[in-house]
Amino acid sequence: MIQQLNPTQLIFDTLSHKLDDDLPQIRAKAAESLGKMDTEKVLSYLIQSLTDEDPKVRAVAATILGEIGTEATLAELSQACSDPDDEVRLSAVDALGKIGYRYALN
Repeated sequence: MIQQLNPTQLIFDTLSHKLDDDLPQIRAKAAESLGKMDTEKVLSYLIQSLTDEDPKVRAVAATILGEIGTEATLAELSQACSDPDDEVRLSAVDALGKIGYRYALN
């Protein structure tokens, strides 16, 4: 019997493996692409990317988490506000602002 392939799951599995790629550009693009998927699974991968060795990957992850806008990531984004890289800190603060703004309006 041939198993039915779920295209969303296939894409998710492929992109999530790219978060471990040797090239930071690939890891950043994978984080960005995962953020466009409508699934709760991406949150854990994006949170993991907040601790990537490359600041560009961390900044992209923070930005995407801000765009997703869930309270579940507030602690991790708050921690990213202490990142040694300026761009990561700015992205984390911006993300927290977006999330807080959404919840303040509700």
